[in-house]
Amino acid sequence: MRILADAPVIFKASNNMELIIVEVSNNSLKKHMTNSIENSWKLIECSVSALRKEAAQFKDASNQADLTTFKKPKVFTILFIATQVTLSEMSCFNESSWKYIEKRTVKLPTTWDDHICVVPYVELLATLLLKVYD
Repeated sequence: MRILADAPVIFKASNNMELIIVEVSNNSLKKHMTNSIENSWKLIECSVSALRKEAAQFKDASNQADLTTFKKPKVFTILFIATQVTLSEMSCFNESSWKYIEKRTVKLPTTWDDHICVVPYVELLATLLLKVYD
């Protein structure tokens, strides 16, 4: 039995903020470019939505102190496309803009001969862990 779902997986922090959003696409990047772009866009939309929910806690975004405080929360996204994994980070840039940065992209090994290639994937996960607890 095979179950297909087309919705991101969301991991929340202890304060209920959406902290990590994961999207999986088992299509090859070349074969289904449109689907890959849509999944990337979906992660950006979900990240903005999560940060907007967090922004609701800050009453006066024009107040410089509130804006400085609001720049601290970050939402992390992980996009799996076939054997490629991309870690990105979104945060508030200023009153009217978001900052979306690709932190790491790695290719997962698919054969035993490529098992050393798992090291960059572990580094990606370590980067995520360090950023979450930063």
